[in-house]
Amino acid sequence: MSIVLILPTGLVLVPRTFGYCTTCIGSFEGMTATADTPENQSTERSRVRWPPNDELEHSILESKFFGDRDGLDFLETFWNPIYDETDLLQYRRTADVWRTRMSGRTFKDISKVLHIDERKACALVSGRNLHPYLVQMYLNSQILSKPRIGWKWVLECTPKPANMFPNGVEVPERIQSYQDVLEFLGQFPPVPADHPAIKFFAITSEWIEQNKAELFGFLLGFLLGDAGKNYPEYERRLRRPFKTSLSTNMAVRESNIRILRFFQLCLSAIGISSRQLEIQQPVIRWVSPASSLLTWIIRECIGLGIGQRTSRNPASMDWIFNFPCNFIAAFFQGLGE
Repeated sequence: MSIVLILPTGLVLVPRTFGYCTTCIGSFEGMTATADTPENQSTERSRVRWPPNDELEHSILESKFFGDRDGLDFLETFWNPIYDETDLLQYRRTADVWRTRMSGRTFKDISKVLHIDERKACALVSGRNLHPYLVQMYLNSQILSKPRIGWKWVLECTPKPANMFPNGVEVPERIQSYQDVLEFLGQFPPVPADHPAIKFFAITSEWIEQNKAELFGFLLGFLLGDAGKNYPEYERRLRRPFKTSLSTNMAVRESNIRILRFFQLCLSAIGISSRQLEIQQPVIRWVSPASSLLTWIIRECIGLGIGQRTSRNPASMDWIFNFPCNFIAAFFQGLGE
């Protein structure tokens, strides 16, 4: 199969004619990443703990819990916020502890009044080793600027001790125009010049920037077609399943290597990494980490609801018919591959 991308200039480029070197193809297997195994993992991995709240975080939480402590309106800042009763209970318990502490009570008194361990009450106020999920999401909502009307924030990962304030990208709740896509894509920095896919096709970061919209169109088509998707609902072990990962298998052929490298290039344009997973099977398995952004693409761009699958449910993409021909052509190229 071949990949043809129509550029805004009207030219037609076939990535496999970019002058990729046979060395890249020959070393493709050598560039694979090995799967995590107990042998490859450190046996003495130190646990990262939540640090105490700094002055700014303390001030933000104090204002919140002294005022509208029960309001969860801040979650409207984010696209598809997911939480459960345990999260709500922890958030309300934190608010109660803060309010009681601000009234002048000691932690010993708080322990008796709220029937909570004294050390835990102290941790809920200080933040040391304990940041309830919704509390940290509130802090993130305040650190991020307010999204424009009709747009929401998608965080690159769940807030955690090693990354308390993840980078966020604004996404439209509903794509209404080509300009929405351009503004969405404009948030991502250029792909580094040393990226494997750039070297493989012998192109430049500037080329990717010039054709980022068409690359996104190709990505949408490929996701609707051959790309294997691990939907959030598959993650039964998670309390808050909202991320999607990709896992695509193809026969070991030169043409498939080019397709998967181009797929990697499209993902990198929106800040998502991907790699080949080394397996004991005669196929190429290409995977990506779980991402909330991929879930947004499947839900809002392709139009699949919870539980729906590309294999049995039609896509809902009426918005694409008013897009430039180059974008639509790239989409069908991805779908055809």
